[in-house]
Amino acid sequence: MQLLAQESLLRARRAVDRGAWKDALGLYQQFLQQAPRHAEAHYELAWLLRAIDEPLQALSHYQRALDLGITRAEEIHLNRAVIFADELNNYAEAEKALACALALRPNYPEALLNRANLYEDQAQRSAALDCYQSVIDTAGELHAVTPLARARMLQLLGAEASETQTERAQDSAKRTQDAGTEASLFFAIAHVRHAQKRYAEAFALFVQANTINARGAPPYQPVEHETLCDSIIADLIALRSDFGPGVRREKPSNSQYQPLFIVGMFRSGSTLIEQVLNAHPQVQAFGEISFLPRLVASALQPFPNSLSAIPAETLAQWRLHYLSRFKRAAIADTVRYCTDKRPDNYLYLSLIKRLCPEAKIIFTVRNPIDNALSIFQQQLDAQVASYASESTSIAHNYAQHLRLLRAAQAVFAEDIFELNYDQFVENPQSKLSELLTFLGLPWNEHCLQFHQQSNAVRTASLWQVRQPINGASKGRWRAYRSQLEPLIQSLREHNVQLPSLD
Repeated sequence: MQLLAQESLLRARRAVDRGAWKDALGLYQQFLQQAPRHAEAHYELAWLLRAIDEPLQALSHYQRALDLGITRAEEIHLNRAVIFADELNNYAEAEKALACALALRPNYPEALLNRANLYEDQAQRSAALDCYQSVIDTAGELHAVTPLARARMLQLLGAEASETQTERAQDSAKRTQDAGTEASLFFAIAHVRHAQKRYAEAFALFVQANTINARGAPPYQPVEHETLCDSIIADLIALRSDFGPGVRREKPSNSQYQPLFIVGMFRSGSTLIEQVLNAHPQVQAFGEISFLPRLVASALQPFPNSLSAIPAETLAQWRLHYLSRFKRAAIADTVRYCTDKRPDNYLYLSLIKRLCPEAKIIFTVRNPIDNALSIFQQQLDAQVASYASESTSIAHNYAQHLRLLRAAQAVFAEDIFELNYDQFVENPQSKLSELLTFLGLPWNEHCLQFHQQSNAVRTASLWQVRQPINGASKGRWRAYRSQLEPLIQSLREHNVQLPSLD
């Protein structure tokens, strides 16, 4: 019996190695039925459960591994902290887990880095800076987390960063063997130069950072992307009879909360809008949820052609799994809407409507040149946004996203609200009133004081949304007018309407 159990564990590990996670799940469960006190197996199963989007079960098995006295307990506490913060939006429990890790191993670099991230997400700037400095002081220059801490410090300091700090970041960039970390450092230095109004130098650094960030990732394929958009639009049109104007859509009975999707290009104002709405007592922000992209990358390939063949029972199961993340969170009784602010979910609108027919959608748009520049200035995942490292690719992708928006509006007219970021910051009260009317929510003054909230924000816009509404980001492209001429020309070639360039 013991040999058979060990074989199940070995087979489970092999299944994980080849990506057969469903097989691995069954094998781990089979092994633990025979060896329920095997701490390492609980640890490995917990990792797998998090990977397949089962965070509560993952926490349970991590705890079981701790109870059984597993070695490296500090790593498990760290993993639990990440789940609490990233998957459950529970920062109090995340901090407790990090405290446990640091109690077992003081000056644990990875735990200190995560604690600094928690402070930053919650707008505790001084605490975050002190904690990042602790990482650098205790980990040493050769540790993998040190350059990450340096990059985050520079991003926080901006124009306040000293030349010594930027020079040390450059030295770290030369030493690191990880392209993502190297890119993070160059993006951070570029943002310092931008904040110091050294724009020519900043732009050259952004070019270098994007080149590094794209290294090893598949290049942007405009023809393939247009073909994908054609297929998505065809699928949207196929749904017209179900979702066209005037068609009645009943809210499914198995949901207490109504999903609210905020989509658009990255850096188009989606975080601002989510935080404004989160200040309303009937809205709860959940940030960027990875459920849909994961589903599309796995069970729904080839997307979107696979959608029409998905059985209704399967869609119902996916729906329940998606909505379960709202039910397991601590939400006030007043909440009606739960937000999913994953910008590139605009690619999955027909899937969203199949899963959640009642869903409302806010589509954020922004001055195309400012939007494109902001994308270029931000380190996006090159596997997700392969277009982001080159200006003409950004222009092409921007045009395609507008094409999808117009197609979706033709089908889901009653359920899509197009929110123009530039118009919103110019006249927030009027635009907010229109948005709340679309959502069927009463006016609430707290929405315009969104910056006073203490909730965590986990996007690159976290510091902007801690400030009152302002137009500081409008027209930012003008500082880079000469460098952005290829972008402007490319947007024109793709028939993207541009504001006045005077």
